[in-house]
This record gives sequence, structure tokens and C-alpha cells, in this order.
Amino acid sequence: MKTIKKIIFLLTSTATITSLLACGDKKEEAQNQNEQNNNQIEEGNNSSNDNQNNNSSSESNVDKKYKKEGNKIYFGSYPQNHVTDQDKIALLNSKVTALSTSTSSNDWTTYEYFIEGNVESYTFYKDIDLDNNGSFDYRGVYFTKYRPKFYTQSSPEEKDAIQNDFGYKVKTVHWFSYDTIEWNVLKEENGKAFIVSNIVLDNQTYYPTEESNKFDHNQGNGFANNYELSNIRRYLNNNFYVTSFNSQEKEIVQTTNVDNSNKSDVENPYVCSKTEDKIFLLSESEIIDYLKTKEERIAKGSDYSKCQGLVGTDSTCYWWLRSPMFNNATRSTLVDIDGNIDKGGVGSNYGIRPVCYISL
Repeated sequence: MKTIKKIIFLLTSTATITSLLACGDKKEEAQNQNEQNNNQIEEGNNSSNDNQNNNSSSESNVDKKYKKEGNKIYFGSYPQNHVTDQDKIALLNSKVTALSTSTSSNDWTTYEYFIEGNVESYTFYKDIDLDNNGSFDYRGVYFTKYRPKFYTQSSPEEKDAIQNDFGYKVKTVHWFSYDTIEWNVLKEENGKAFIVSNIVLDNQTYYPTEESNKFDHNQGNGFANNYELSNIRRYLNNNFYVTSFNSQEKEIVQTTNVDNSNKSDVENPYVCSKTEDKIFLLSESEIIDYLKTKEERIAKGSDYSKCQGLVGTDSTCYWWLRSPMFNNATRSTLVDIDGNIDKGGVGSNYGIRPVCYISL
């Protein structure tokens, strides 16, 4: 991977930091105003994106909001591939008037990531509608510190930073193209498909604390590994859902009554109630049912997820499941880099493979 070598803008101090959800809302408003101009995935009209999926459908999907090829569905879009073309980078940089700082957003949005247990504004993003068609084409990412692997740690030195290992440097704008999301069909029945993203699209902490006792968080009271109250569930059903789908695509994403009960013979006191979700994570039992082998579970991360500090290598990474560990209130299940079902502290930066049901 190549490193973007220059920043052409100076840091200034003017506006307050915009909230993560607000940026998503702006995207949805722009899409609603320009529905007729949105890219039609089924026609493969995604030419503005770098490194796009050039897949020709074997069936006619002109009346669909997705494209289906065998066991694959192409549906929605998300920042994924790193832009390396220098002319494109210069053009995108020209759309930015100033970079964000810890005290001034300058029209960038903070990710609100943690360092040493505290939310800090050190990583920001900005979406660009380059062709003015009402939907975003590129996302710029800029950070003033490297993100630690774990929420209680301090920002690492460059030589120890995961982002640096993947070629992403501090105080440099890195651009990523919005590309069509490739999904694997896990199950298809009764006019619905149960789908999981083919790669890790992002990485988030499950919940940014590891207190072992019950505590108040996200408008509820529960343990640190309570999926219903987790930050990761909020991210999936707010930021990811709003960012990834236009108004037409949202029509076929179904609200699912997600079963979070214990499916093991071992009693688990940390499971939560059923949840009503558009987007969610796979459970441990679903992994066993649908991705039976370690080879099937191994997933690589997108360039965008690596820029966020994804723990892994170029070809594989850790990614979260929604099932809590049965014997530790601060641990949840995950898939490790070898495809094994494992556990990890909820404050760690592991990958996200969203799942959902869509109407066919």
C-alpha cells in the first residue's frame, strides 16, 4: 500500500465538531432529494468509484434494488478501497478548505474514538459527492494521533501503530472510494435472503469499558458485554445503516427480531433480550450453522477498516460476534485470524461484518 505523501491544507480553528449521526443524516437528506440520480446497483452503474466490483449479472434485475449472482448479492455502498491515483487525490484535496483539529471540526466529523478510557477528537472523516449526483463517492479520513488497539491504552508511537503498518500516517488525508458492498447469502427462503458482508467493512469497540458489575449505559443497565446496550449495535443501526443504503435500498432491509438467547448447554448469565434491528452481528450459534469451517470464517479487511486501526494482517483479521462470553462480563465472542471462535475484551478494535435480511 502506498502512502499519501503531502497535506496541502493548514489546520484552522473555527467550528465545533459535528456529531457522527448528523453526518449520516446529511447523507440521507441528500439522497432523498436526488433519488432519481442514485446509482442503480443492478445495472452496475458505479463508475465513479475506484476499484469497483465489475460484475455482470447472469439474470435480469432491472426491477430490483440489488444485483444477484449465484450466492452473491451486490447491495448498498460503503467506503472500502484506498484511492492511490495522485490526480484523483489532488482533486479530492481541492474540495477541502481546512483540516479538523481537536478544538475545531472545520466541517469534518469526529469518530469519537477512545484513548486512555476517554473520548477524544483525534480521528475525523469527510464525505464528498464528487459528481454532484446526490450520493457520496469518496470519504476522506484524517487523524492527528494513532489509534490504540485497546481503549485504555495511550496513542502508540508510529513504529508500534497498526495504522502505520498498513501505510496510513498521521496528519495525512487518506481517501477511500464508496464501493458496492458484496454480500454472501447464508440462507434464502420465503422471498428473503439472510446475508453477511463478504469482507470486514469497519472496526469498532464492542463497548468502551470493562467494568465487571452492572452499570448504566446507552439508556439501560447491564454488563459490559450486553449486546442490546452495546455501542456496536448503535453503530450498525445508525451510522452503518444510514451511510450504506439510499432510500430505495432501505425499503428492502427488513427489521429482524434478533434472537440473543443462549443456544449452548453452558449457562450464560450475560445474554440479553431479543432486539429489533435492521443490521446486526452474527451469533456464535449462527457461525456454527452457516460458516462451518475455519476457512469459511476467515475474512480480510477493507482498506478503510485498516485505516481505522483494524487488528489483523493484509489477508485476515479479527471480527466480532454478538454472543457474550459465558464466564466473563467483559468479554464477547469473535472470530480470530485463523477462523477460530475465540473471545476478546469489549474495548478492543475488532472488525465488523454486518448481517441483515433483505426482501428479494
